[in-house]
Amino acid sequence: MNTAPWWVTTMVSGLPAVAAITAAVIAGRFAKRARVVEIETQRLRDLEARLADKKYEVYRPMIAMLGEAFVASGKKNPENEFSVEKVSEFALWIGIYGSDEAVRTYRNFMQSAFHDPPAELSLRIYADFVLAARRDMGLPATDLTALEILGTRLNDLYKSAKYYDAASLPFDELCAQYKWQQPWLRKREDMAQPAQAIAGEPTPAES
Repeated sequence: MNTAPWWVTTMVSGLPAVAAITAAVIAGRFAKRARVVEIETQRLRDLEARLADKKYEVYRPMIAMLGEAFVASGKKNPENEFSVEKVSEFALWIGIYGSDEAVRTYRNFMQSAFHDPPAELSLRIYADFVLAARRDMGLPATDLTALEILGTRLNDLYKSAKYYDAASLPFDELCAQYKWQQPWLRKREDMAQPAQAIAGEPTPAES
């Protein structure tokens, strides 16, 4: 009878044990990695929750203050009265915690205030800012528009074509309709230039 060498028999008989040990090692490594991923995921969730809370603290006073513009004078909440301090504080913190979109829409809101936009445009800029804040505070997939935002505040939105257009037209088209130039789109050559240096007087670079 032809028999296999002893070492072949030994190897064959030991294969199940080796396979079991290898499987256990691999399973242990996967379990460890899964645990690390789970811990990191939970850490990110906690961080996002803390950030969401902070964003709520940042946005709430400003949104409430802007909302008072739609409230009759006799029914205004004194806690939400306009305050330069509130505006300054909000401008500081939105620059740190706000999304890129939120910072830009707030920039548009503030700059428009210095360039006398028609009331309809001011309403639209306000609505766009609220939408940006909504996305920034945890609803990035929202499909609401300025129509829905202003529809909660304006009684005449669906009675007046000018208000409806202000909420529904593309913003660039709306600005063109009112012949209002968006200040944040101006080029440098369209801006006021620095006064020319007086002859003989050194410029800052020369002094």
